[in-house]
Formats: sequence, C-alpha cells, structure tokens
Amino acid sequence: MHTRCNCSRRDFLARGLYGLGIGAGLPLILSRTSAALTAEALRGTSVEKHPERILVVVELSGGNDGLNTVVPFTDPAYYRARPKLGIREREVLKASDTFGFHPAMVGFERLYKDGLLGIVHGCGYDHPSLSHFSSMGFWHTGVPNGGDSYGWLGRLADRRYDTGSRNMIVNVGPLIAAAIWTILAGVWFAQFWIAQAPGRRPMTRQDRFRWLAIPVALGLVFALTRTDAVKEARFGLSRGALDEMAANVMAGGPLERGWVGLYDVGTVERTANGFWFVLADDGLARIGIAYAPTGEPIESDANYSPLWQAALFEHLDGPWWAFAQGWD
Repeated sequence: MHTRCNCSRRDFLARGLYGLGIGAGLPLILSRTSAALTAEALRGTSVEKHPERILVVVELSGGNDGLNTVVPFTDPAYYRARPKLGIREREVLKASDTFGFHPAMVGFERLYKDGLLGIVHGCGYDHPSLSHFSSMGFWHTGVPNGGDSYGWLGRLADRRYDTGSRNMIVNVGPLIAAAIWTILAGVWFAQFWIAQAPGRRPMTRQDRFRWLAIPVALGLVFALTRTDAVKEARFGLSRGALDEMAANVMAGGPLERGWVGLYDVGTVERTANGFWFVLADDGLARIGIAYAPTGEPIESDANYSPLWQAALFEHLDGPWWAFAQGWD
C-alpha cells in the first residue's frame, strides 16, 4: 500500500529539523539547509514537482576517506599532507575546476554530470568530538552534545505521519525480516507440493535431496544471522579447556596461551577480578571473553586506554562473560 505524502521535500526537511525544535543544535550544514528550507516554506515558495518522490537514507558504516573520494586536486595542502596517499591530478575524474572523483568512481561521475548527484563539502559541526561513536550518534540525532536518544528521522515519523498508514517509512536492516522468511518458506512448500502432484514424475532420492537442500541452506542462514547458536556451540565445546586455563592463570600461570579449545586466545590480560582475552579487533571495536569468578568483570587501571571506551559485558555462563569495546 502506498500513501501519498502531501508535503513537499522542503516541508519534509523543515518539519524534520526545525519543525521538531532542534535547529539550534544541528550540524552546521543541516542547520543552514533547514533554515533555508523553512524560510521557503514560510514564504509559500516550497513547491514539490514530484510529490511521489521517495526519500532514501543510506548509512554506510565504515571509515570512508572523504578527501580521496572527492579530491581537492588544486589544493597544495592536500598533496603536502598526502605525499603518497593523494590521488594525482591526472588520475582524478574532474567534476569541477577544483574538485573531482576518485578514479574508480566512474558511475558517480556520470550521475554528477547528468545532474542526478549532489556533493556537500565540509560536513561537520562546531567543537567536534574525537570519538567516532559519539559523532555517529550526533549525526543520527542531529543534536551534537545534546544527549537526545531518538534519531531525527524517527522524531519526524512520530510527529508527522499517521501511524495507521502502511509502509510510509520502511527500514531495511542487515538481517532478513520475519516476513521474508515466511514468504520464502511459503514459496518452497508450494513448489514442493506441486512437484509431488498426481501425474508428475515420481521423485527419486536425488530429487528429494535437491529439494531438502533449499530449506537446510535457509535454516543455516537463519541460525547464523538470527540466533546465537554458533556462538553458544563454540563456547560449549571449549568450556572444559577454558576452565582449565582459568584455573592455571588465576594460580599465577603464564599469560601467553595460543589456542584454547576453539578460541585463539593469544595473550591473556588480567583485570581487577580475573582476566580477559580479545578475540577480534578491527581497530574501531574489539570483542572478547572475560573470566570473573566474583561477578561482573571489573577493569583495572592496567586495562585503561584513552583509545577505548569502557567495556560492555554480557553474561555467558558461570564466571564467563563476553565483552565488547568501542574505539573512543
């Protein structure tokens, strides 16, 4: 079901930003944009030529290199700061007399020249936080240092749209929705039923194997993405070896451990009431397992680093906890 929005694109943004009373705390680019759109709306010059247009907001999680995405190829400071990483001017896909795209962005260059892509330079806000995660939260809420717990688009949805309208706002996340699983299961059962209908060639063992391969594969995907089955199985199979290691470490044993059960423990680090070890560290976040026989793990001064936020803990079983830390 599609419900037509009776507001213009400018009205949409004005209500989402200034209309929700958050204009004063917005990042500079959004604040100026919202102010201009609101002024147009008040003057009655806000006219939407394509009222059925759909706004798509895409969040790309990761460390995009903005200066090598849209390259300031005429700025000598860029090449002084990046003598090796800078994109040479002859390689840049020119978008203007001063800026151009990375040579791999041929499609973006085409969209830009066709008038279907816009670029906003210098996005940011006053007194920026040095924390990646805090900055992401500020962009989600539109309120730097404001402590708001809801995103600007969600606040707009709460105040502007009729909650009875279906599919007015749709979120597409990294996991397959329950409705999609239901549809996939229904399609499979219908096709399987038709394949066994009277008059059809009887199924051989190989035919049945091929049919069963589909639900088995979907079941594995579901188990990997929607449950903790893999994590729990790995921990369960390694529990005996982990308990043995814990007894040895707590008795003063060595901290260099290597593989323990199904975990590549590497080096154990002592905490205030036990120890922990890191399983994965991508530079922006790390996860691991902690041992704390007296309750929730407590970080010691030796665990502190200005690069990492305080760890978040999830109880696994007995004295064992999973932990995660974000880069501050």
